Amino acid sequence: MSIRIGLSLAVALGVAVGFVNIASAERAAAPKAAKPKTVAVTGCATKGTPDFCVMIKGPKGANYNVTSASPPVPVGKKVRLKGT
Repeated sequence: MSIRIGLSLAVALGVAVGFVNIASAERAAAPKAAKPKTVAVTGCATKGTPDFCVMIKGPKGANYNVTSASPPVPVGKKVRLKGT
């Protein structure tokens, strides 16, 4: 009877340690979400690829997809946008 109890306790302890290791590994592997950066862009909006995309070339040659801007950005007009 004592061997059966000892084996049961050993199995229970092993399972508990396994769950703790899994939980700590998930916690350690989850990176913090980066805080969105605010950007201000001034430029002339152009059609992107595919044609329904609207793009603006920003500072240092960065391209920004502004298709979902509200109100919509007019293609061919100079605009100033600020967003994240």
